[in-house]
Amino acid sequence: MEEHIMPIDDLHLSEQDRQTRKDYLDFTERDVNLLKELKGFIHHHVDDIVNKFYNHLFGFKETRVFFVNEEIIKRVKRTQKEYLLMITEGMYDEKYFEHRLKVGKTHDRINLFPYWYIGAYCLYHRIIFPLIIETYKAQPDKMRDYILALDKIMNLDMQLSIDTYIHSYNAALQERVRLTEIQNRKIEAANKAKSEFLANMSHELRTPLNAIIGFSEVLRDELCGDLNEEQMGFVKDIHSSGQHLLQMINDILDLSKIESGKLELKYEEFEIGKAMEEVLTTLKGLANKKSLTVETVIHNPAERLFADHVKFKQILYNLLSNAIKFTSEKGKIIIRTDTGKDENEKDFIDVKVTDTGIGIAPEDYSKIFVEFKQVDSSVSRKYEGTGLGLALSKRLVELHGGKIGFESKLGVGSTFYFVLPKNPFIQPRSVKKGAFLQEGSADRELVLVVEDDPKTSELLCIFLHNAGYRTITAFDGEDALQKARQYRPFAITLDVMLPKKDGWEVLKELKEDNEVKDIPVLVVSIVNDKDIGFGLGATDYLCKPVSRNELLSKLTSYGLPPVVNSAHTKVLIIDDEPKSVELLTTLLASEGYEVLKAYGGKEGIDKVFQCKPDLILLDLLMPEINGFDVIEKLKISPETGAIPIIVITAKDLTQEDKEKLNHCVSLVVRKGTYSRERFLKDIAALRNR
Repeated sequence: MEEHIMPIDDLHLSEQDRQTRKDYLDFTERDVNLLKELKGFIHHHVDDIVNKFYNHLFGFKETRVFFVNEEIIKRVKRTQKEYLLMITEGMYDEKYFEHRLKVGKTHDRINLFPYWYIGAYCLYHRIIFPLIIETYKAQPDKMRDYILALDKIMNLDMQLSIDTYIHSYNAALQERVRLTEIQNRKIEAANKAKSEFLANMSHELRTPLNAIIGFSEVLRDELCGDLNEEQMGFVKDIHSSGQHLLQMINDILDLSKIESGKLELKYEEFEIGKAMEEVLTTLKGLANKKSLTVETVIHNPAERLFADHVKFKQILYNLLSNAIKFTSEKGKIIIRTDTGKDENEKDFIDVKVTDTGIGIAPEDYSKIFVEFKQVDSSVSRKYEGTGLGLALSKRLVELHGGKIGFESKLGVGSTFYFVLPKNPFIQPRSVKKGAFLQEGSADRELVLVVEDDPKTSELLCIFLHNAGYRTITAFDGEDALQKARQYRPFAITLDVMLPKKDGWEVLKELKEDNEVKDIPVLVVSIVNDKDIGFGLGATDYLCKPVSRNELLSKLTSYGLPPVVNSAHTKVLIIDDEPKSVELLTTLLASEGYEVLKAYGGKEGIDKVFQCKPDLILLDLLMPEINGFDVIEKLKISPETGAIPIIVITAKDLTQEDKEKLNHCVSLVVRKGTYSRERFLKDIAALRNR
């Protein structure tokens, strides 16, 4: 599409359109003859009419702007005189209509809005009609007919001017819509380019950082030999600098995701005390360098919060690192937590970080939560930073449904606080009539049974209840979704053939909802469609840079210790980046794992079939055959489909990527062939996944 402004086509009226407008006004041949009879009258009075007309207009400053000199006044008067003479010629054909439409276009071009020329036609009436009345007062019938005929033709001319205005207005509006659509497409393309750039930047920056942080950890942990005190200090500085750079990269990416609405919070329940302890441990070195006293006043360390664990620590880290940065040596920082209820009686957690630092001047308050803004923005500023930490913290707090703020006094110190709901999803609700809830001990795990057949539902509940589970039932898809969100059960058994929403719709919504997406789902149905039930699946994924502890923790969680029954656990690394392969090999070999290596997708697939590893560590971004292709190839083969895969990538995963990587369901079985023993065995197996 053209981006420049397109010219507006002229308005043309068909013969039928022209006749329709005359018919609306009851403009007949009799009116034509009456106007012809007025020709002599108009010729006699035309100069007087035009002069009175413009004398009236000159009384308004809005109209005087059009008449900037005598030449223009003469030209416009001459045009008006020609018009008054033309309306008595009796030729109201296509040529007349085209001329009047052209006049209307002229009005539009000089921004003469309809109320001006409507007023002008009314003014002509007020000038001409009294002259007709005075001239034909002895012939009242003729006087009436002349006035009506003149009123009709002037009404027709006024309508044509308005038609032109509407036509031009609509055309201009459509043109503006067209140009807006072009701009929107440009904006979408720019956003897509920005997202692609950030994803690529994420990969390109994290790949070397993976080596810097990873190998510095190898040296720090003395996996390659002992270090002296000076060497250990250097290595720790390298490691902490790499972590700092990684934090800045992550802040920029997080902010970009929030702005584009793509940042997803991963809700989980955790202890506030432990989360704070982890953040304090990370920042302990920075505080000790300045001999700062850091106190914690936690109302209840075991208090549990339902939020994004990582983002909660990120918010606290930003506030605490800011306090450390702006507090002078031997100063003091106090972290306090408390609980309360908001106006809707919902529980919330209040966290405050108070410092004895430099404080903030009132004129700088407005800069505090603005991206890339700092109170001291001079080139040689004393305090380093990007100005992103507080802005990002504000966005993250608000994403959780909370609020953030501060109090400060210059030269005395500051208190930054944020308030988060303890559980944003809990709403006081009563159980719907007809819901079947098996009571039992509160520590017995709850299973939601979704089944539209009452007898089958009752049978499954009996199986589960006798095995020690509590149950709650839902008999249609909508009820299932509500109860899954309300009760957050340990597991869900799901029929596919359901009223209102079928099982696949329920499953899709469950997996798209952060609140319930991690609940294992057991499909129990007469429908046997594994292709719908299973998505292409990786067991897990890690984001580069990968820490040694995180990697080993994942391996342990999947029951893969280094040695099982005197045999070493075989781990295949598939990555086209040699340094990443070398780093992971060092980490795993030092723990006793047998490491196999592949430097591309095709080589990796071949080695899986040849060596049958116990676990695969897979990069996604590889040339020719990427990680997604590798997963798809391995998962469709009976020989390799059960091998767990952990994705280790510097790629910032999109929702589409996650849908490719995550299993949709835990199991699909068929009614009629499913024994009680098998059913209970599969439910119990979910506990160990």
